[in-house]
Amino acid sequence: MINSNLRQRVMRIYVAVMLRAVGRALVATSRVDDSIRAELCQLPAGYQIQIAILYGSAASLVVQKQQDGTLAVAQSLKAVPDLRVSFKHLAHAYLLLSLQESATTAWARGRVVIEGDATHAMRFVRCFDTMSILLLPHCLVKRCIKHYARVNLWDKAVKSMRIYGLILKNLLLLR
Repeated sequence: MINSNLRQRVMRIYVAVMLRAVGRALVATSRVDDSIRAELCQLPAGYQIQIAILYGSAASLVVQKQQDGTLAVAQSLKAVPDLRVSFKHLAHAYLLLSLQESATTAWARGRVVIEGDATHAMRFVRCFDTMSILLLPHCLVKRCIKHYARVNLWDKAVKSMRIYGLILKNLLLLR
């Protein structure tokens, strides 16, 4: 019993930390990568996207599209966000955030509930995949994204350094 309680706490902490990290990474990637801005240009300014867990955790990530076409961590949550991606259980979020399962696999296995426009959800998944491709090493990307366009190593290195730099800057400035 103690092991399962400890395991739940560790999962809850991991998911909460990773949701914050993913949120900051999405914001930084939207400022660096043109393909993500192209995906986001179809969304109206002020569009809010929330990733949450239905049961087992209060952790969530909320990003909002800005006027300039980039994302920002939302300061406040709308009563009903424009797009809500909810994991049915904390363990399901853990599988995705620990790169044991891809977003499309989680959807196919019925672990994710989407409330909002499905085409906008697909855009968001493409943004999430692009962020993963740019920030993760190839051996991890292969595990969580089955089919993707190869990125020139030099471009990937330059973009990932810029993204990590923005994340670090925002952490230091407490944004």
